Amino acid sequence: MLRRAAFGHSTRKVLTADQVDPNKHTDDNSNQALPGSVQLPPVSEDIMAMLVSNTITPRFLSRKCLSTAQLAPQNAAPTINLNAELPSPVSSGTLASVWNNWVASNSTAASESIPESRDSAPSIYDHKSVDVAAIECEWETSRSSFINEQYSIMDAFSPPPSLSFSQLIMPSSCSSYKPSISSIDADELVPYHRIVRSKRQLRQRNRAVRIFFSSTFRDMNDERELIIKKVMPELRSIYLKRGVFISEIDLRWGITSEQSSEGNTLCLCLQEVDKCRPWFVCLLGERYDILLKKTFDRASVDFPWVSSYPLSSVTELEIRHSFLNAPSESNHAVFLFRDESYSKKRGSVFESESDHSRIHEYRTPEEAAMTIKSALQQLLDKDFPEETIPTPQEIEKEAHDAFQVSRTRIYVGRESTIQSLILQTSSSISSGTGHPCPIVVAGESGTGKSALLANFAAQYEQSHPDQVVITHYVGCTSSSTSLNSMLHRLMCEISLLYKFSRDIPTDKHKLIEEFPNWLAEAGSKTGLVLIIDAIDQLKDESTQELNWLPPQFPPRVQVILSSRPSHSVEVARSRLWSVMQVEPLSRLDIACMAQSILNQYGKSLASSQLQMIQDTKQCQMPLFLKTLLDELHSFGVYEELSNRIATCLSSTSLSSLFGHVFTRVESDLGPQSGTLGNVLSSIYVSRRGLYDQEILEICAISQALWSTVLLSLKELFFVHAGLVSFSHEYVRDAVRERYLHSSNQERQAHHILIEYFSSCTTSPRQTQELSYQYYVEGESAHLASFVTSPKTFLELASPETKFDLFLYWREIVAKSPTDNNLVSDLSRYIAENPNSVSQVDLYIKSGKVLQELGKYNWAITCYSNAYDIAQHSSTLAVQLGEICGNLGYVHRLAGNFKAAIPYYHKAIEIQEKNLGLESSELALSLNNLAIVYRKLGRYTEAEPLYLRALKIREKKFGYNHPEVGHSYNSLGCLYQDLNNDLLAESNFRKALQIREASHGPKHPDVAMTLSNLASLLIDMSRYDDAEILLTRALDIYEYLFGTLHPDVARVLNEMAGNCMEKGQYDQAEEFFKKSLQIKEQLLGSDHPDIALTLNDYAVLFSRQDRRSEAQPLYERALAIRTKAFGVKHPDTAQSMNNLAELKAELGDFKAAELMYRESLDTLLSLFGENHCNVASTLNLMANVAQRQHKPFEEIMPIYQRALKILHATLGKTHPDVALTLNDMAVLCQLSSRFSEAEGLFSEALAVNRAVFKDEAHRDVHKQRRALESFYSAWAATLPTGSPESAQVEAKRRMLQATSLF
Repeated sequence: MLRRAAFGHSTRKVLTADQVDPNKHTDDNSNQALPGSVQLPPVSEDIMAMLVSNTITPRFLSRKCLSTAQLAPQNAAPTINLNAELPSPVSSGTLASVWNNWVASNSTAASESIPESRDSAPSIYDHKSVDVAAIECEWETSRSSFINEQYSIMDAFSPPPSLSFSQLIMPSSCSSYKPSISSIDADELVPYHRIVRSKRQLRQRNRAVRIFFSSTFRDMNDERELIIKKVMPELRSIYLKRGVFISEIDLRWGITSEQSSEGNTLCLCLQEVDKCRPWFVCLLGERYDILLKKTFDRASVDFPWVSSYPLSSVTELEIRHSFLNAPSESNHAVFLFRDESYSKKRGSVFESESDHSRIHEYRTPEEAAMTIKSALQQLLDKDFPEETIPTPQEIEKEAHDAFQVSRTRIYVGRESTIQSLILQTSSSISSGTGHPCPIVVAGESGTGKSALLANFAAQYEQSHPDQVVITHYVGCTSSSTSLNSMLHRLMCEISLLYKFSRDIPTDKHKLIEEFPNWLAEAGSKTGLVLIIDAIDQLKDESTQELNWLPPQFPPRVQVILSSRPSHSVEVARSRLWSVMQVEPLSRLDIACMAQSILNQYGKSLASSQLQMIQDTKQCQMPLFLKTLLDELHSFGVYEELSNRIATCLSSTSLSSLFGHVFTRVESDLGPQSGTLGNVLSSIYVSRRGLYDQEILEICAISQALWSTVLLSLKELFFVHAGLVSFSHEYVRDAVRERYLHSSNQERQAHHILIEYFSSCTTSPRQTQELSYQYYVEGESAHLASFVTSPKTFLELASPETKFDLFLYWREIVAKSPTDNNLVSDLSRYIAENPNSVSQVDLYIKSGKVLQELGKYNWAITCYSNAYDIAQHSSTLAVQLGEICGNLGYVHRLAGNFKAAIPYYHKAIEIQEKNLGLESSELALSLNNLAIVYRKLGRYTEAEPLYLRALKIREKKFGYNHPEVGHSYNSLGCLYQDLNNDLLAESNFRKALQIREASHGPKHPDVAMTLSNLASLLIDMSRYDDAEILLTRALDIYEYLFGTLHPDVARVLNEMAGNCMEKGQYDQAEEFFKKSLQIKEQLLGSDHPDIALTLNDYAVLFSRQDRRSEAQPLYERALAIRTKAFGVKHPDTAQSMNNLAELKAELGDFKAAELMYRESLDTLLSLFGENHCNVASTLNLMANVAQRQHKPFEEIMPIYQRALKILHATLGKTHPDVALTLNDMAVLCQLSSRFSEAEGLFSEALAVNRAVFKDEAHRDVHKQRRALESFYSAWAATLPTGSPESAQVEAKRRMLQATSLF
């Protein structure tokens, strides 16, 4: 809403719809009011009398007479409501005469301002003697007065584009005394509703809000202080929690008249108005500020409409540009008018420099600040409700989408390349068979690879809407360069688009292993195009080997990569992938690009100048050429243009060209040239860029100066969600070479950011940046202190930054190990939150991330705290079931199987009560409990749970569903453990049938079930049948993923085991070699999975008494695990035990004992005394001692200690308990303690019988044979024919008879 004090001389013609949009034309039909036109309100006779006698002004008239119904245009949405008195009507002609008389007596230039025609104005404007400008002013005055006697607001006013200036500034309706904020629905704007809707969608996606503040120059200091120092920080704090980043653009405040006269102020202001759309706040008092005279020529180049207003102030032109010239984008404008009495008290500085009408609407700056806060909050709440906070995945996706859009604005040439890519991709996906060959777009940096892929992606999506296109631009965000984060993000995208319900792993090796499976399943549903730009910028070690990608991809999955010349490209060529070299720009391409870019600014090059550019080799690089052209269009002296071109073309690289750009900007900044280096250095060392407000505060510069820098280098910056970073790696290189060429300079820049963010209020933003700065600078002590503080830890535990936390955690553990204080600190911090629901959520969040960090006991503490709170709250009943499930799972991970059982039982009880007896959550809990029972050897308890989970899934999903197949597969594994081969085979075959029906014959789950079934057949000595199944599984994996894939290596490992059991040692060795070769090629020589194959390979050599060849394999496996996990890790301890056992077999008992003791120390430090791995190591130590014929008194306590641990962890009926009892019995037998040995052998047999419930089970059979042999050996030591001998022989015969029976 506009008013006289903002609009210069009264003789100026009124802006019409044609002036708002020069391309918009309307038919001349003065007899028909257009939609949205203001209808003349009726006036009562008494008010008319007062008006005619000049005892009342139209200002009073409007206050008394207007009503909502009378003012509202027919097709305009209401913005502000008004309750006012309704006078008796009078004719519009009478009122027009009154208006005309009043204006004639109060305006000195009425006759000069009458427009010749008003196509869309109401009848009052058709009167030839009416001073329209004055009437508009008074209408504005009256409308402002209505809303509040002291204060007025206008916002969300977005009228149809056909309205005239008068109609634009007229309210559709008003409300008295209470400022009210609302906005029109986009669907109500015709015919521009599509444009507005797209703008609104963009605004919802872009959660960076830049608010432009407009005011007169010298009379708003008090308002400024309150708004900038109080209102905006409060708003930033409130909405930062919703992921909204707010910055204020305050150019008018602090710009003096001297600065305004330099020639670029107006252009700068209007450019910032554009960047801030649709956010605009205007404060007006009685002052009409200075008139600019020297800036119009400069501004008219970019904003031609400015030339129509040569005598206007900057404030007026800002209002016109923001509000009137783009009505469809002005629905977030807020206007405030100050009470006249305040200005009178402050003196002449606060009064108008011209003779314009004054208006008074608010009394004090405090009222202005509070109302601005209220108005902006209402608009922000509407755009960004609390419930619409974007997820970290959505924020990351938006960054990649924004980067793609930035690369598609101007694109010249290479259309044939794009069409070739489209044809090749469409053909490979449409065939549905075979393996689409990956495409690698290769070229030097700056040759346009990113732009090529971005334009291809946009065109392919449009032409193939039935297929899915997923893009990832490495380097566009800080997390995009991490392999973990990238794979996790891509799997999140696939999960969202294909509606997968499975969990996404967080471990790097699991991500790499699972990624091809996700691609295969996605490809089985619909075509998938996966585009990854700049793979050479991935920062993880060994990524250049491309071992994170399968050598071949599943059908209907087309992968397109880009890279600079690097080892990655050579690896791609070695895999016979298609490598497309990006060709330099041709002379014609250069000419077309120059014309396209310069035409935007109404400029062109002379033929000689263009030829200079075409003759320069560097200009064949698109980034170099675009940077050059951007620099030229901003160059102001045409006579010097050829020299400027020559100077820029002297640059031998992009970095040196950027250096010329920096030099020019520094020259433009004059005395403040040092600012540029400070700004660019700060952005360079930041984690992922800086916000406007951060740059202002870190570099201590004004908004006007920062806007000058930002607009001068706009093509060198990439701005997303408010964060300003660099648009290309070459820009970073140029900044480093010019401003940070020494390590001391870079370190100083980091410390400046550390100092700044250390002083900031705690927030996710501060957490991310400060932890990164500590990490980069190697300040491990500060990093440990900061990251292990509860608030920081919880903020970093979010999905977006979880991988950062893992990175920092490794650094902390390596250099300053943490203690147990973190958990107690977390508990105290969480307990301070008064909301029990929030407390539970925070404990669960903490528990999950600690669980992933391998801190199982800490995770258990957090989950237990959540459990204690939730069990006393009826509203948290369902969540209590989740907590119990988490507790069961983390106990299972820690090896505390018995401790997991009651939590799983509790989860089942809660889910049965709250979710019913047939929920999928209940089925999952039943399945998890069954797994624990199976681990404990309590098979009879596991079986009914598996069966019940199966029944629920069959009823809920039907027979042919993957979840049902999963249940049958689990049952097959259970029955295999029970040696019930027939049932095991039956269930595996059912699982196979379902998975083939659900997924088709070529699916990873089908191959997995084939592999499981083959394992069973190997146990049944059906080696040939197993070979057939393993061969089929291998065919599936090779069909889906090619010959180089981890699953291929795993099946080859199983085929080697099958051959080993058949005695085909040579063939087994060949399979082991192939498996090892694949893993080494895919994963590198030091991957933990290689240790598994090395271990099995070593077993093959041991069976052939080739122990000297087995030993280096065991040693290499140990070295791999030590490097990957450190000495203190369970897998490292296992490898140490394997090598120690071999040492013992070779007779090196001393070395074996030392290794066993080191392994035991590791396990005790990790798990404590009561852990089954500790018991296993104690058993091995006792065996070695027994081989050395050490005293019984030294060996037996070791066995007894192991047995006690097994009883505590696994219970008294477990196969491992039977094995330990058997070893103890053998020790007693060799020590001639036959009675003790008999009891131990018998107890071991009883345990196996209790576990397997089947005399025919192989373990029962072996244990019975061991007892028979013992009786024979015992009898042989007794005198022949003695009663004792006869008694022992009788026991042996009875046992033998039981076996035969």
